[in-house]
Amino acid sequence: MNPRTIGGLSEDFDSMINWNDLSIKMKKLSMTHNTQELHSQLLVTKALGRLDEYMKSGSKFMELYTQYQDLFYSQTDSAYKAIIEDFRKYDFQSGAHKMLALPESITETQVLSQDVKRILNAIVNNLSDETKKKAIMLGNALDIEKIKELTDNLKNLQNASLFVGKHLEKRDNKDVVKDCIATVKSLVAARMNRFIENIDGLQQLDSNSLIL
Repeated sequence: MNPRTIGGLSEDFDSMINWNDLSIKMKKLSMTHNTQELHSQLLVTKALGRLDEYMKSGSKFMELYTQYQDLFYSQTDSAYKAIIEDFRKYDFQSGAHKMLALPESITETQVLSQDVKRILNAIVNNLSDETKKKAIMLGNALDIEKIKELTDNLKNLQNASLFVGKHLEKRDNKDVVKDCIATVKSLVAARMNRFIENIDGLQQLDSNSLIL
């Protein structure tokens, strides 16, 4: 190939593509943890890496790509840890919001994403099992504090279904959240019926028959 042609191309590429501007932009995106846009710029930078041999300035797009790819995965890993922490605190709304901020290609294919979904399902399943056990342990004399705990758990499960329901897997062909809510409602209703029956029985007693 004619060296002048290559030189001409090099000069054109240097003038059309400003490596420094791209570097500054990626640095800002990295510092602000804008992983969505940073991921897009990484794809652009990788494509531009094919032009490295024609760049007269000596700047290499592939070097820029490698540098910020490492930062990107580091920030993505931190983001996943924050999402898991939200889920463990039953803050499913916040965790879902953080998941939406991740690049689509990462949330769909990244191995870490599958780990997050696995942990999410384990958290919801454990919460469901714990809630059922609490309902079973209710005595005939209803404890207000225990009822409150059940209510809080059911609200957390409803939020899981609302905000991350599409990531929840069925267990024994059943929707984990719906099955838990139905089971708990049935158990609590049975306890309440027995409680009411006991009250009715006391009211029917002849006060003269009571031994004081």
